[in-house]
Amino acid sequence: MTPAVLGERIHVVGNSNAGKTTLATRLSELLGLPLVELDAINWQPDWVGLNTTAPDEFEKRVGQATSGDRWVVAGSYHSFSQRVFWGRLETTRRDDRCTLAPDSFIRLTSAREVEQLVASIAASFTR
Repeated sequence: MTPAVLGERIHVVGNSNAGKTTLATRLSELLGLPLVELDAINWQPDWVGLNTTAPDEFEKRVGQATSGDRWVVAGSYHSFSQRVFWGRLETTRRDDRCTLAPDSFIRLTSAREVEQLVASIAASFTR
């Protein structure tokens, strides 16, 4: 069961190497939600990006990957994400903030803080 504060449609976004995939993977494992990695969808052999070479195909694949009611998405791709699934989001992590509830933010600046956030979410299952 997912804590109500997080919801079941979560998007983790940020700069390159910000820890998006790390946080999204941990949340996916902890909450039992499917993980959608936008980079894995986008990058084809020889580092060919669908977002620039076949944007319609990229958008279609992102739509298929997020067609269910439960998922954690890792990656930005702002214009595609906004069109395809932002209207159904329940939780978004932007840059170095994690939105857990309206007007409630946790600043994440290191991998250790990602682990602390995940641990606090895990603890909510035992309360």
